[in-house]
Amino acid sequence: MLRKRLAVPLFALVATHVIGTLGYWLLWRDQGGTFSDALFMTFTTVATIGFGEVKPLDDSGRVLTMVVAAGGIGSLFYSFTVALDWLSSGEIQAARRRRKMKEQIDALSGHYIIAGFGRVGRESSRELEASGKRMVVIDLLDEHLEAAAELGYLHIKGDASD
Repeated sequence: MLRKRLAVPLFALVATHVIGTLGYWLLWRDQGGTFSDALFMTFTTVATIGFGEVKPLDDSGRVLTMVVAAGGIGSLFYSFTVALDWLSSGEIQAARRRRKMKEQIDALSGHYIIAGFGRVGRESSRELEASGKRMVVIDLLDEHLEAAAELGYLHIKGDASD
């Protein structure tokens, strides 16, 4: 599930913002830096916008900037990678195939329905196909639906008596 897979990179992104904001605020509070300045610096660093330093940075500030940049950019790219992987996953592709098949089935009229794709259903489908008839296979068993899909038949998972 996408939500679970995104939990780690999004947590890392939020943690980077919290650490960066607190770090900059601690570095700049004696110079009159505000929490808003620190948050802005963190955001622009993570987003790689690069407006420049809100307040001057010493060596520890530069190290903090490098840590914020690496953590933020890394977690952002990791989040994008997880989302893109999910979008191209078999789960999404299967949903697209089901939606496309449903559209094809909805567009049919005057077709035959093969109720069950066991021995008799397969033989009936061969005869219907040989005579050029359009058909839809309905079956409850995944292995029967896979067999229908391999033959290129439109199919629906369900109880044909319904």
